Amino acid sequence: MQVGVCGVIGCGMQAVKRGMCNRHYRSALEKGIISRKRAIGVTIQDRLNFHSQYIPETGCVEWTGTRHPETGYGSITINRKSVSTHRAAWEAANGSIKSRMHVLHKCDNRICVNPDHLFVGTNADNVADMDAKGRRISVKGEEKWNAKLNDELVRSIRKDCRTARQIADELGVGKTIIGLVKQHKIWRHVY
Repeated sequence: MQVGVCGVIGCGMQAVKRGMCNRHYRSALEKGIISRKRAIGVTIQDRLNFHSQYIPETGCVEWTGTRHPETGYGSITINRKSVSTHRAAWEAANGSIKSRMHVLHKCDNRICVNPDHLFVGTNADNVADMDAKGRRISVKGEEKWNAKLNDELVRSIRKDCRTARQIADELGVGKTIIGLVKQHKIWRHVY
């Protein structure tokens, strides 16, 4: 979904309120899906259904509302807290789950909210699922988008006998980073 465009599939009008154009916002108000005040009697499932579209080719029910800008997963606000839409969909259909459990996709579609395409697993299950589907990308060192150091700097930091604060000030990074580099807790792949 583009920023500033109505979240209703096929609309394309400028979003003015709650990710919708005036027409769709008024329609949602009239249908009772949203309220100017606290929503009373509107379930999470109602909200998920309003911002979703069924895709017959895959069987996925794709979220058309707000998406997290970095992960691409759907996002919905529940009790003033941002929650992943696939987790909200699972809990709406099957009841709550423990906070440390993950909701995973069988279909590997990040915006799918079809409970039949979701399952609950541990962090280890999530990592194994990513590996099995070839989605885990391990980027190290200077290949990371936000890296401030490189392999050569890391080697020189480890040889440098000055304090972490002195090195950090010179390089424009935090002293904690320098300490972690010297202890080989980060940049372990550099010797």
